Amino acid sequence: MQQEGLFRSLRRCASVMRATALFFASTLSAPAMAESRIGDYVGGSLAVTSDYVYRGISLSYGQVAYQGGVHLRLPSQWQVGIWGSTVENFYGSGDPFEATAFVSHAWTIDANWSLQAGYTHYQYFGDATLLGYDHDELFVSASFQSRLTLGLSYSPNVGRYQHQQPVLRAAATAMDATWSQPLVSVWSATAGAGYYDVSALYGEGYGYWHLGLTGAVGPVDLDVLYVDTSSQADYIYGNSITGSRWSATARWRF
Repeated sequence: MQQEGLFRSLRRCASVMRATALFFASTLSAPAMAESRIGDYVGGSLAVTSDYVYRGISLSYGQVAYQGGVHLRLPSQWQVGIWGSTVENFYGSGDPFEATAFVSHAWTIDANWSLQAGYTHYQYFGDATLLGYDHDELFVSASFQSRLTLGLSYSPNVGRYQHQQPVLRAAATAMDATWSQPLVSVWSATAGAGYYDVSALYGEGYGYWHLGLTGAVGPVDLDVLYVDTSSQADYIYGNSITGSRWSATARWRF
């Protein structure tokens, strides 16, 4: 039964990516295609990770997750795309799947600094419990020499499940910083920390951080991360999906 659910998730992910790629390709004009390859406009990735961890929380409940996405690079540093991942249904049956759609814009400030801002919608399918995790998010980030990245995200409608009551929705804010330090050959060390303020939903927020190695072998990115959260995360989400854990990811970029 678990294998059947896995195959269904993979087929759904592949179908979404194929449909999106065809849509993006159809939006490119014939003259533009004549002047440049489609790879200059369309990109994406396919990945497998041992544990899908987001802001310190395991969305795959410590299980393997399969991920993929497609994006379209537009003129003037605009970008739109979709991305998806298998997740786990913590409280019920079903075959849940996370899908995001995003639009962003980048600015090059000088030789060292760049900015990015955008909007992301998170949608969850196949969740038999109807917990109401769907939400929207605005984000902005600043990067220094592609090594230091500072990020700020704001969501006006994050949901919290309440037993036999309507889903409670409120605003939440995330702040984080990530540093990447080249080591040898294709490998770099990475470290990051952040704070997710969900006090409007749970009365408090929590901290999260990671240490690890990242590398690239041709079009394949490899990440090995050690992730941890503060004790407040255990209180909010339970210790089965919080706390210290390892995550390894292989990601093919195209």
